[in-house]
Amino acid sequence: NTLCNLELRDLGLLKLPLEVVRLSELTSLDISNNQIKSLPRMYMPLLETLILNRNGFSAVPRTIYEDLTCISRLSLIDNPIVRLPTNIAEMPMMRNLEMNVNFQLESPPTIVMSQGLQLRFLKTMRHSEKTGSLDLSMFALTEVPHEIGKRWDEHPEFHNLHTLKLRKNRLLDIDQGVDKYVNVVSLDLSENSVTRLPTHFGIMIHLSELFLDHNEIRELPKSMKSMSKLVSLHISNNELYQWPWCLEFLTSLTELHLNHNQIEVVPPVCSTLHVLRELQLSGNKI
Repeated sequence: NTLCNLELRDLGLLKLPLEVVRLSELTSLDISNNQIKSLPRMYMPLLETLILNRNGFSAVPRTIYEDLTCISRLSLIDNPIVRLPTNIAEMPMMRNLEMNVNFQLESPPTIVMSQGLQLRFLKTMRHSEKTGSLDLSMFALTEVPHEIGKRWDEHPEFHNLHTLKLRKNRLLDIDQGVDKYVNVVSLDLSENSVTRLPTHFGIMIHLSELFLDHNEIRELPKSMKSMSKLVSLHISNNELYQWPWCLEFLTSLTELHLNHNQIEVVPPVCSTLHVLRELQLSGNKI
């Protein structure tokens, strides 16, 4: 009879026996509760379930996403893994990725793991690595992920980012990483809880679209006057108490939405916006 399911739990194993690697007919392998820290190259074309819980893996073994193409369930619970590789997102049969939140895990973020959205997150990040377009909307993020934030310099795969969508999260600010987004042309931060923008926000000189609707922003930083390529600016439903000073320098604007703020006066300097085609100001105190 062909052996299809194998459990090697609680055996104190330091490495996977080579005899196991040769079992090419296996469909399920459980090596939980051992002391294994790495895996050899494994060519098991029928393996669907791999359970590695409570071992010593500090990274996901490459053979998993390079060789085990039929895996649909991968469990990595209670391993000191720092980052799940986006390569997992390209495993064609992967449906169930089990990984608990631990103190060492940096990516996916804790909030993503707690919602069980790790596969969706990895697929999104992987897509961005290839296209330069990253949509992290509706992940309930409370901070910008490390790969495009505080650890940007360690992740050159995101340095060509041109489109970034972070709408419908729980962000309070985006200080981390913004000074690196020099190639971004479209940024969507709408429907968060952002109260202010970084003073160096204007570093994004190639930005052409900026969506800030439904936040709590009271003023725009002066550095935004450098955004000479900005064509579309949406900042409705915020807390702007006066006409933003920087707007008179944004002479490429064709679309400006300032609905539902606290603006009382539209100054004459707005006449510098010669190519402006659409200006929305309803719901202010004008």
